[in-house]
Amino acid sequence: MTGQPGVAAGEPAASPDSTYAVISPGRIEWAYGVRAAALAVLIAAIPLSLLVGAPLGLSMLVAGFVSVMIYRRRFPYPLTAKMGVQLGAASGAIAFVILVIGVAATEKSLHGWAHAQQWIVNRIQQSASGSPPDQVQLLVDFFNSPAGMAIAVAMLFVGFLIFSGVGGALGALLLRRRQHL
Repeated sequence: MTGQPGVAAGEPAASPDSTYAVISPGRIEWAYGVRAAALAVLIAAIPLSLLVGAPLGLSMLVAGFVSVMIYRRRFPYPLTAKMGVQLGAASGAIAFVILVIGVAATEKSLHGWAHAQQWIVNRIQQSASGSPPDQVQLLVDFFNSPAGMAIAVAMLFVGFLIFSGVGGALGALLLRRRQHL
């Protein structure tokens, strides 16, 4: 016997998609991890943002947490915080790609980029509302420029990674704790 249920001596080990796949704790099986992250975005982040109107940061935090929950259903061993960050960040990257594709797809018919740009400028104006008006206008003018928008999009990507990574770490830590109780 090889130590795996249902595998006789001399037979090859189970494939990664098999129920009895040998997965080493401390390592993410990315073939399934990416699927878990994508599913978390579809069932958590998109509905929270579009249907409930939750802020993107909260949606990404929840998506990171849910990606760990989904992953643990398949591989029930305890995940480290680092593994949770990795799964969560994967959901953030996937959500960002979906957002970019959605904005690009609506560009022709709904002027998606113009709406995204206006949303970013509105958020900047809200954040800087206590600042002197001339400084706010300089900031708005900068983010209306191509270089400013590129920086804003990069900051949005980093924000997606950070919030979803934190959600994944929280998921790994809280679900590990729950398993030990």
